[in-house]
Amino acid sequence: MWKNIIARSTLLAAIVLASSATAALADVIGSVDTMRVLNEYQAVGAAEKKFKSQVDQFKKAYEDRLRKLQDARKKNLPKAQLDALEKKYTGEMQPLKAQIDSMNRQLTAKLKGELDEAVAKVAAKRKIDVVFDKQAILHGGTDLTDDVLKQLNSR
Repeated sequence: MWKNIIARSTLLAAIVLASSATAALADVIGSVDTMRVLNEYQAVGAAEKKFKSQVDQFKKAYEDRLRKLQDARKKNLPKAQLDALEKKYTGEMQPLKAQIDSMNRQLTAKLKGELDEAVAKVAAKRKIDVVFDKQAILHGGTDLTDDVLKQLNSR
């Protein structure tokens, strides 16, 4: 009988310790709603405007060259001449496309770096050891989104 009571007490103690450890672990896990941050971080809007301006210039240049190519086709130019024009216009567009791709990578890297830095600062201040994207967490953890947004928008 005493063995049974000791075994049950040990099991109960293990369950209490496990639940305490789980509760303590939940306090050191944070989450950030990155979709909300992207929507509310002011620098994202500025970056989008800058990027959209470049994309609009690219579209205008593309449409101009496309119109010129269509005009050449209407004139029934020989296929070799049309192919040469198409190759020329494609070659002219490549550097513009590369510039847009580069700008996209730079802006994305800059914003990601700023987000990572803000998350690290907020997590350190709140003594959070691990931070996940909120979409990856079903339940629990400390939501750091508001503090991260304050950190980012105060720049």
